[in-house]
Amino acid sequence: MDYNSLLNTSSSSQWKKIGVHKRAGVALPLFSVYSDNSIGAGEIPDLKLVIDWCNKTGMSVIQLLPLNELGSDNAPYNAVSTFAIEPMYISLKKIKHADLKPFRKEIRSLKKNFPAGGTKVNYNIKNEKLLLLKKYFQQ
Repeated sequence: MDYNSLLNTSSSSQWKKIGVHKRAGVALPLFSVYSDNSIGAGEIPDLKLVIDWCNKTGMSVIQLLPLNELGSDNAPYNAVSTFAIEPMYISLKKIKHADLKPFRKEIRSLKKNFPAGGTKVNYNIKNEKLLLLKKYFQQ
């Protein structure tokens, strides 16, 4: 393929921004990327780990499975919204302007009961995080 021919397409302005050279990358679901701070599954802040790894290995593309809120079957392509983020990916500790002091014990309990990095994702973490998010909101 002549990559320069991409510069003659309707998306040429985008190709000019990112360049037309060959790239390498990684495709992954966010639930598989986790840190010591994660509760239940990988969380949005854990993407920094992937970005750092890609920089070190020379990769320039990261493709994630959809992050939309999942339906009852937990399938990422059956999202209930095209705008809402899946609550299990929210880092409870990183919510801006939330006073976490009243919830520290509950967060520790969630972290203990839903450790990240197991062989399977325990999707019950979604309901538990939603309950705690509701308490945040009511505060």
